[in-house]
Amino acid sequence: MIFNAMSVSFRFKQPVPMRRIALFFVLLCALSTSCTKTVKTAIPLTYKVESETTTTGIVEDAYIPATGTYHLRLAVKFLSGNVADSVRVQLKGLPSTISVNVDTFNQRPTYIADFVLTTNNTPLVTYPVTLEASVNGKQVQVYNFNLRVVPANCASYVAGTYNGSNACTARTYTYTMGVTTTGTANQVAISNFGGYGPTTTAYATLNCNRDSIFVASQNIGNGTILEGKGTFTGTGMKLWYSASSIPGGGSESCVATLTKQ
Repeated sequence: MIFNAMSVSFRFKQPVPMRRIALFFVLLCALSTSCTKTVKTAIPLTYKVESETTTTGIVEDAYIPATGTYHLRLAVKFLSGNVADSVRVQLKGLPSTISVNVDTFNQRPTYIADFVLTTNNTPLVTYPVTLEASVNGKQVQVYNFNLRVVPANCASYVAGTYNGSNACTARTYTYTMGVTTTGTANQVAISNFGGYGPTTTAYATLNCNRDSIFVASQNIGNGTILEGKGTFTGTGMKLWYSASSIPGGGSESCVATLTKQ
């Protein structure tokens, strides 16, 4: 048997290099991991707003002069969460007789929102207003409080009879004191200051824009020398003072909490 000469060829696929195979599995693993990875989100910001002079967590009523300017300073405080978030606060509901330089602040807490209010013969009444706070339009907090308009000379506003109690370094007691005007703007005379005697008189200066009281060092009439400071509202006073040569001798530091009758 005669066979014709034949030419036979075989085509084999080129083997895949092992390095490419390894790379394929590495990429597959990476994709699988990325698909199951937990995406971390920022913890929402928590905050609070309160009057700068308090730690009660509220926006307190403000006593503003009928003519002049008043700094309504509110503390926007960071509590926890995302430090990159800003808190927007806006003052709403002001009457036409009270203007404000800027009614909105939007900053990262902690910061002070200083609303500068201006009045001009504003009626001596109480105006309810609102402070609205939010983070990116969410986590809205609403604070309702009052603007109480008082005379630019607020001595007459403070005048009256007060009942109170003193918490001193070595004793606690109650007493009654009287507050009268002196004829000098924003100055009052306080009889029986600290309960040191009905014939004693201490003179105090009022800051109507800050609702504060300053008592310079003075002899109140019976040998007692005292000095101090305090705050006032439409219903009372709180005084921090120190006194020496008090009746009975010695000295003491006291906190007086007084309610207007």
